[in-house]
Amino acid sequence: MKKTLPILALALATLYGSYVYFYQPRIAMKALYRFYLIQAGLESKTLKIGDEEFHYYEGGTGRDLILVHGFGDSKASFVQTVAHFKTRYHVILPDVPGFGDSPKLPTRNHSIHSQVERLKALTDALGIRTADWVGNSMGGHISAAMAIHHPEMVRSLVVLCPAGLRVDDPVPYREALHPLRNSEDFDLYMKQVFFRKPWIPTPFEKEFIRNSQASFEWNNRIRSEIRNGDDYLLNGVLSRIRCPTLILWGKADDIVRVVHAPEWNRLIPGSKLMIEDDSGHSPQYENPKRTAGHIESFLSSVSPKSSG
Repeated sequence: MKKTLPILALALATLYGSYVYFYQPRIAMKALYRFYLIQAGLESKTLKIGDEEFHYYEGGTGRDLILVHGFGDSKASFVQTVAHFKTRYHVILPDVPGFGDSPKLPTRNHSIHSQVERLKALTDALGIRTADWVGNSMGGHISAAMAIHHPEMVRSLVVLCPAGLRVDDPVPYREALHPLRNSEDFDLYMKQVFFRKPWIPTPFEKEFIRNSQASFEWNNRIRSEIRNGDDYLLNGVLSRIRCPTLILWGKADDIVRVVHAPEWNRLIPGSKLMIEDDSGHSPQYENPKRTAGHIESFLSSVSPKSSG
């Protein structure tokens, strides 16, 4: 009987794990994210500021470092990258209002300028006067706009495949014609984002497709508010950025194509440009360790006393 109990417990655990994996992938995904959080030494936190409820991850000590995710993503975006930092920073990974766990408020406007002011309110409430800012895609757009409007807040800037310019390319934040409908749509999207498509378990893939369908109208609403809002295009004002800036781009990016990279580099005085042949739109997902190395190497070259 004593030998039977451990075997029974293992069998039940296996059955439950299989059930969660196939029929409750959201639970399995949350467990995976929780594992990444523990690896990175991050805690999930919430802060109410006026009518706005902010959800963010926080951890570490030292220089303040804000990492901002892209459109349709969440505060989980840079978690795996943060886990690879050799030097500890005080990191904040916010959900940009309208995404992730933040409430979807129909009364809120989601223009880039509005998001800049909200993230400034968050950092002010956290007692952060100046920080290094890192942003991917829309997060890079927001971080660059922060450096333009609140230069005192941005010690240095790292942008990964940022949106925010109009070059010889499709209209930024153009309306999506349809959500992900099936595996073929999912595969096409993954090829646009990654140099090498990562292996995604089928139940997780189905969950991504369901989330795309559930958020389709909401995301198109935000795209419209960005296109019609302040700081939609930064072509004419990007040269106002004076802080040390690193521009990192994946050559295989098919969301915000690499044709944008030299224009960012040209418009930001003294900026440094790195183009990776084997990365796509989100280097922090595709190569988290290498991306962490690029960020940390750049930040180590920036004096903590420097400011924008």
